[in-house]
Amino acid sequence: MLRDVNQFCQEILPAVSRTFALSIRLLPGDLALPSRDAYLLCRIADTIEDAPDFAADEKAALLDLLAACFDDPAAAAEFTARVGAHHRRRRARSPGAEFRSRVCRILRPPGHDATARPPLGSRR
Repeated sequence: MLRDVNQFCQEILPAVSRTFALSIRLLPGDLALPSRDAYLLCRIADTIEDAPDFAADEKAALLDLLAACFDDPAAAAEFTARVGAHHRRRRARSPGAEFRSRVCRILRPPGHDATARPPLGSRR
């Protein structure tokens, strides 16, 4: 599963940032993977913050829930469910909506169990 998540992150990176995806390979040693992962997490927060269809209180609640994902694996499932439900409602109202399911795809790639956590000290 960890290999699938790593592959997913590698594949999604160019879709969310062309320039970072090109330059990350130039980082020395083992910096590329943790830098990529940190960047993708920041993109999730940025996507929420920039989403014009979220009210300020919704953004704050989602950002709090995103932070909870680091300590509570169940929070990731709740987070993706809330963002996904919002996305589905918006798409139903406006088929040409700009807001895409990028956040859900980043947090929960196909076949990924959101409640599973890698062992402490393992590399992502």
